Amino acid sequence: MSHLLTEEYWELLGPNDPFLHENFHNQSQQLTQLQTANNALEDCAMEAQTDISDAVAKAMLAIVQMF
Repeated sequence: MSHLLTEEYWELLGPNDPFLHENFHNQSQQLTQLQTANNALEDCAMEAQTDISDAVAKAMLAIVQMF
């Protein structure tokens, strides 16, 4: 994300520019990693929900077939 900031923005930071630039860059990388992990977790959650729905449907069918 830090690469999206204008050069004028970085110039306004003055002597803190190198520190803040690296800090923003690190946060941007962490955000990307968290988004990737979140996407993977969402996929797992959706897959688990599908598995649960399938198991419930099979259980209901087995109950119906018993009677």
